[in-house]
Parts: sequence; C-alpha cells; structure tokens
Amino acid sequence: MAVFNNGCVTSFMGSREDVRVGSFYLIDKPSDKRHVGWPLDSISVNRDSGKYFVDLSQNETAQSQIIVGEYAEHIKDFLVKSLKL
Repeated sequence: MAVFNNGCVTSFMGSREDVRVGSFYLIDKPSDKRHVGWPLDSISVNRDSGKYFVDLSQNETAQSQIIVGEYAEHIKDFLVKSLKL
C-alpha cells in the first residue's frame, strides 16, 4: 500500500503471510468489463481462482477484502501517520 500526501510517498507492506494471502496478478490482457473508479480491476486476477477481479461474485469480493485483527490496526496506524490525520 502506498500513500502520496503533500509531496511525500510512504508505503506499507504486511508480513509474508499477509502478502501471500492478499497477492494477485496484474496481467497484460485486460477484461472487457470495468468497475467504475477501479480501473486496475480489469487487469487484476485472483491468484487462487484465476478470475479477473471484475468477474468475482460479491461474496468472493467481500471475502478477499476482509482485513482484521492486528493487521487492520497496522494499516490504520500507517494511514493515520502517512495522511497526518
């Protein structure tokens, strides 16, 4: 995750396990479908299912976006600090 704020770029990466679970492929052949506001979803493919993000069901999308526990706290702390909230 990267944040650009007031001319400064800060980044955050979780543990190896966090990265493994949340990893996906960016590919060079886009899907014909698009999610408004999320252009990279048409070139992002779920590592486990092989489906484009634009083809995932609402349930599959929800399951891949759950951030819990200590990892959620680390992300929150990173965002508060990098966005100077």
